[in-house]
Amino acid sequence: RDYKVTGVQTCALPICLAGLVAYEIASQLFDEDGQPSKLILLDSVCPSAEALADFKRSGYQGLKEDHGEGLASQVFPYYLALLSYSPPRLNGSVTVVATETSVKAHGETLGWGDHIQGDLQVKGVPGDHASYIRDDAETTGQLIGSLFGE
Repeated sequence: RDYKVTGVQTCALPICLAGLVAYEIASQLFDEDGQPSKLILLDSVCPSAEALADFKRSGYQGLKEDHGEGLASQVFPYYLALLSYSPPRLNGSVTVVATETSVKAHGETLGWGDHIQGDLQVKGVPGDHASYIRDDAETTGQLIGSLFGE
């Protein structure tokens, strides 16, 4: 907060939970001066009441089934923190790079539609939360590269 942010800024490319951190930073830094922001999120799902209720039901076991034991133990504390987080409205342009499976599970905008005051675009990529940056990395990389040209 000691530095003045001027011009259009881009916070890119936070994946999954890191997208929520980038979203919060963008909303605080850019909305403070009325500057529009551009944010690119990679398969980051907005923490909706429904998603949080599902997490409360499935807990650690659900994370373990979705992500495997190693990753589940790393991200579990962050999911607990999400139980009390409500994303603010963001004035700016947000692009969500969303996998096919995330769109099926969480809807076309991955829950961000109610929080974006500005342009919200969703760009689809094949695969699931793990495969789009592993098995489908070339396709995903080409899409991300094109977003920086916009």
